[in-house]
Amino acid sequence: MKRFEIKGKDADEKLKNLERVIQRIARRTHRTFVGLVPSSPVFGFVADPVEKPVVMQVIFPADGTITKGAIYFGRMKSKAHYVDVLMESVEGSVHYSFPIPKKGDVSDFGYPVKAGTRMTVSVLDPDETVGDVWVGFMYELAFDEMNQLRIPFDYVEKLAEEALDAS
Repeated sequence: MKRFEIKGKDADEKLKNLERVIQRIARRTHRTFVGLVPSSPVFGFVADPVEKPVVMQVIFPADGTITKGAIYFGRMKSKAHYVDVLMESVEGSVHYSFPIPKKGDVSDFGYPVKAGTRMTVSVLDPDETVGDVWVGFMYELAFDEMNQLRIPFDYVEKLAEEALDAS
């Protein structure tokens, strides 16, 4: 933390200087507010993966991160099935295969994605015991890709007062 010296020749000047410093700090702390940017849900569904094993195909138009994923099999016998995820970009392609031992699963990822990356999610070697496959994930834009909205703090205070008056 930055140290500062209280300036002034006598106690009154030092006290006035200290009050000015405290007012500046108080102004800064009262003028801060936080805006939250939610992740975007992306999802797909296929009723009959034997006929059409691709559950989802998406393209990412901006850099970001896949933060969480979920899968659910509406119909599935006791045998585990595999889901194949193909990530393709100008840099190359990568395959991931995930065993799905039970009807559903939710996982945290943190997988970075570049703009233009294409993702295909498929059920590998489906049989007639598998059906109604749901896949979803949360996609979070990279900070540089987000639109910045500058709102004067006085306007935010005015909106808050109007909201309080209306309730």
